[in-house]
Amino acid sequence: MSERDRSSRRTAAWTVLKVLAGTAFLLLSVWGIDWQALPRHLAAAKPGWLALALLAVLVGLALRILRWRVLLTQGAERPALPAVSEAYLAGQAANIVMPFRSGEVIRLGLLAGQGGVGLAPAGISIVMEKSLDLLALAGLALLLLPSLPASVTDVVPGWLFPAAGVTVFLLALGLLACPWLIERIRSARPGARGWGGQLIRVLDEAAAAVNAMRRPSIVIPAVTLTLLAWGVMIATNALLFRALDLPLGATAAGLVMLLVMIGLLPALMPGNIGPFYFFARLALLPFQVDPQLAIAFSILLHLLVTLPPLLGGGLMLLTYRRRSPSRS
Repeated sequence: MSERDRSSRRTAAWTVLKVLAGTAFLLLSVWGIDWQALPRHLAAAKPGWLALALLAVLVGLALRILRWRVLLTQGAERPALPAVSEAYLAGQAANIVMPFRSGEVIRLGLLAGQGGVGLAPAGISIVMEKSLDLLALAGLALLLLPSLPASVTDVVPGWLFPAAGVTVFLLALGLLACPWLIERIRSARPGARGWGGQLIRVLDEAAAAVNAMRRPSIVIPAVTLTLLAWGVMIATNALLFRALDLPLGATAAGLVMLLVMIGLLPALMPGNIGPFYFFARLALLPFQVDPQLAIAFSILLHLLVTLPPLLGGGLMLLTYRRRSPSRS
C-alpha cells in the first residue's frame, strides 16, 4: 500500500471518528427529552425577543466581516467590502455543511480570485482572526471564574483557568515573535531557487502581512471589533433567555458562549449539531434549568447562529460573479 493510500485511509478514519463523536454528543444531549413537550416550549418563545436575538446574530456577523476586512488591509488600501463579505459568508456556509474546516480554503480562494489579495496575506489574516478569537475565549474564561456557581467550580478541573491565562500569554508572545521567526527561517536559505525561492517569496509576503497587522491602525480596530462581536454574541444568548422566560443573566449567557465555543473547536460533524446542543445544554445545568427548556434553548440558538451564514453563503455562491480586484 502506498503512502498516499495510507494517508487517505487515516483521513477517512479520522473523519468517521469525528462524526461518530459528534453523533454521541447529539444522543447525550437529547437523552430523556419529552418529545411531546418540546414543541410547546419552542412555540412559546416570544417572537419579539427572538427577532432581537436574530438581529444580534446579524450584527455579530457583520462585525466579524468588518474585522476580517481590517486584517486584510495592506498599506493604505483595503479590499472591497462586497468581495470580503462574499468570501466570508461562503466560507462560513462551507464550514457549517462540511465536517471539517474546508470553508477557510474556500474563502481564501474566492478572495484571491476577486478581491485582489495574495494567498499569503489572506492566510495570515485568518490566522490572526483565529488568534484573536482564542484570546477572547481565554479572556472570557478568566472573567467568568469569579462569578460561576459553586456547582461549576467544583466540577471544572483546577487547571482549566490557569491554562486559559497561559493561552493568552503564549498567543500574545507568538504574535509578537512571529516576524522574528519568519526572518530566522528566511535567513537559513539565502539565495534559494526553485521551491526554496518560492518559499522565501511566501515568507516575505507573510512577514509583510504580519508587520502590517501590528500597526495600531489595524490592531486597535481589530481588537475593538473582536470585543464588540463577542459581546454581541453573548447578548444573543441573553436575548434568547428572555424569549423563553429563563431568569438567567450575563454569567449564564457567558458560560453558554464559553462552552459552546470550546465544543465547536474540533468541528466534529456537519453543522456541529451534536456538540452544539450538548455544550449549550451543559452550560445551563448549573442554573437548574428544566431539561426541556434547555434543549429548546439549544435548538433555537443553533438555528439563530447557523441559518443566517448558511443562507447568506449559499446565496453568495449561487450568485457568484468573478470581480476585478478593485479596492476601496
